[in-house]
Amino acid sequence: MITMPAKDTELPDLALRRETGRGNRNELDQQDFLKLMIAQFRNQDPFKPLDGAEFFGQMAQVSTVSGIADMNRSVARLSDSIYASQALQASTMVGRTVLAEGDFADLAPGQPVAAGFELPGATAGVTARIYSSSGELVRELQLGPQAAGFGTFSWDGLLANGAPAPADTYRFDIAMRTGNGEVPVAAYVGSRVDSVTLSGDGRSASISTSNGQSLLLTQVKAIM
Repeated sequence: MITMPAKDTELPDLALRRETGRGNRNELDQQDFLKLMIAQFRNQDPFKPLDGAEFFGQMAQVSTVSGIADMNRSVARLSDSIYASQALQASTMVGRTVLAEGDFADLAPGQPVAAGFELPGATAGVTARIYSSSGELVRELQLGPQAAGFGTFSWDGLLANGAPAPADTYRFDIAMRTGNGEVPVAAYVGSRVDSVTLSGDGRSASISTSNGQSLLLTQVKAIM
């Protein structure tokens, strides 16, 4: 806070405006503060001079405020750069397949379905079971031993008898083998990215997929 002289030595408003050159503005920047402090120093009561420690303390306050303002501007520039990079990254996904958490996928004739799973630990075997929209088991895939973490596989779109599966929405049920039997794990299914949408302020991006999903970039687990 800037301490002004006692009322009988206080500068008139006109003088303050002349010192700052800022007219009737309600906001003061660093330059304004410095000019006011100099004006305060020039017009101090000679019988009650401004304490030097107090004067330099006020200058330190101005420097702190200025440093915070500079830091805020730097953070704002960094944020804008991140948002621009995010939008550019999202635009490169158009036409590609992304994996996001979920267990339903649309099958188009002759096109395989990409899928994935998240394992909390290593396992001697992972099994993926695929069901039709009517609940019928149409295929079971044995994926073998797997390490902990994220893994991917692909369903070729064929039924257990080798015939092509009809176009439909299929459910993926994935389980890992443990000493106590099978344990369900998180499933991820693939879909093609059709478009990218930026938010109104341009600070976030989402992608729209061929199966009607709208996903944030943070929801994308893998890009195929």
